[in-house]
Amino acid sequence: MTEVSDKSRRRSGGSSAGDPERLIGAAFGQYRIVGLLGAGGMGEVWSAEDTRLGRTVALKMLPEELAQDPERMARFTREAKVLASLNHRNIAVLYGLEHLAQSPAGGPAKEAAANAGGGEESRPIHLLVMELVEGEGLDEVISRGRMPFEDAMAVALQIAEGLGAAHERGIVHRDLKPANIRVRPDGTVKVLDFGLATTRVQERLDDSQSQSPTMTRQYTTAGAVLGTFAYMSPEQARGRPVDRRSDIWAFGCLLYEMLTAKQAFRGETLSDTMAAVLKDEPDWSRLPDNLEPVARHVLRRCLTKDPARRFHDIADVRIELEEAVETAVPQHGTRRQRWRSAAAWLLAIGASAAAVAAIAVGTAIRAPRASLPTFRALTFRSGRVASARFAPDGTTVVFGMSTGDRALALLSTRTDSVESRPLELPAADILGISGNGQMAVLLDRHREGSWVSVGTLAAADLAGGAPRPIIERVNDGDISADGERMAVVREVGQSQRLEYPLGKVLFETHGWISHVRIAPDGERVAFLHHPYYGDDRGLVVMVDGDGTLSEL
Repeated sequence: MTEVSDKSRRRSGGSSAGDPERLIGAAFGQYRIVGLLGAGGMGEVWSAEDTRLGRTVALKMLPEELAQDPERMARFTREAKVLASLNHRNIAVLYGLEHLAQSPAGGPAKEAAANAGGGEESRPIHLLVMELVEGEGLDEVISRGRMPFEDAMAVALQIAEGLGAAHERGIVHRDLKPANIRVRPDGTVKVLDFGLATTRVQERLDDSQSQSPTMTRQYTTAGAVLGTFAYMSPEQARGRPVDRRSDIWAFGCLLYEMLTAKQAFRGETLSDTMAAVLKDEPDWSRLPDNLEPVARHVLRRCLTKDPARRFHDIADVRIELEEAVETAVPQHGTRRQRWRSAAAWLLAIGASAAAVAAIAVGTAIRAPRASLPTFRALTFRSGRVASARFAPDGTTVVFGMSTGDRALALLSTRTDSVESRPLELPAADILGISGNGQMAVLLDRHREGSWVSVGTLAAADLAGGAPRPIIERVNDGDISADGERMAVVREVGQSQRLEYPLGKVLFETHGWISHVRIAPDGERVAFLHHPYYGDDRGLVVMVDGDGTLSEL
């Protein structure tokens, strides 16, 4: 919950949210109040029994005086819409939004309504019905002292995954702090309280108003803090527009606090704390002496005051931390791991490689030695080559290249030349070339995230002519040798799908797919499967027309 002054805890009838018994037993619709969980600037959170479904839930109740404020009511509704758009194991689930027209009635509920200042008078009740996350708040865990490295990483990686899911939806939390993180007894971590979250659209609306962290108005809670000073990014503390990099700053504050049991920025007063955020460096000497260098690097990059030099994507942070975890795992003995990591996939690849090496050693005497491939430069242009394909003649090469800030453009060269010429086509990248000179290209291919790119799939003739657009928002693909069919990778909701031919789904993943190649027989498709979205590590796999998957 957000920090709030004592004044904001007063109800219209003088009752305080600090009285944990004032609504115990009250019934709001099908929900019967069990106990108070917490209170903040955007309302109170109560545990309650869902008498209809027989489960325990959390109810976030908007105070009556805040419900009269259109802006606060809009924030409350927006939080519901934000949570409804998110479906991730590391984010608390929203069950529903309730607007009850009448006050609680009968027995203890009636008495509770009177104690709340409403008497017998009917008044609207606004509730968010959410998953009740059992376990401890991260602030409680930290209060016992610094966390062991493996435990801190187990929590941090799950927070990063939850944030990543929100960021992929264009949602910035804006109030990430230990009290808004809960650790269940089974080790699952949940990110809570999206009351200050903003979407890309809302962000533009907020930017036209004050984003000061101490907005005080006559008709709203006096002194309510939008966010918490110790975890605010410098740009957020200055009231400037914020984006996902502000969440990355707050994530760095959480990680520092888990490893040291001390806040990265803290002063005697709120003003002192804000000054520390804007001007001071964390006390890096508090970090454990044996902390992995990669983790130390991540902390410094997260807590860089200039957002332009900070990590831009939480997926990059997660990848770096996974590397730190992998480095820290001892070679002998076991270590309990409760995080999801691509390290498991790398170990599988390593085991396969070792088996292949053993077989190779055993057959080296019998098997003829294959000649090693040779390479030479075909272009000396300055820039980045994204993709390249051989034309049917075996000597012409078509490639997509960008120079400076320019978009990818298609060029061609020959294996016996060092000169290249541009193709008369719009900005595009090459996906594949069939035996009859038909090309699959991706128009306006550009990055979205750490590694994933997107563009419009189109067909074009190698001999020339305008491209023929087919499908928008395609990530990757290829064209069959006969030029009759195409394979594409597309995002659908939270997943990426491989379709071959167009419209037939052969494979689906919550990670991502790259380097798609249709086999010469036209019956199978090989590709790289990256199990973690935004992570470039993965497996080479093959899928046939029936969807049967095999590793290569």
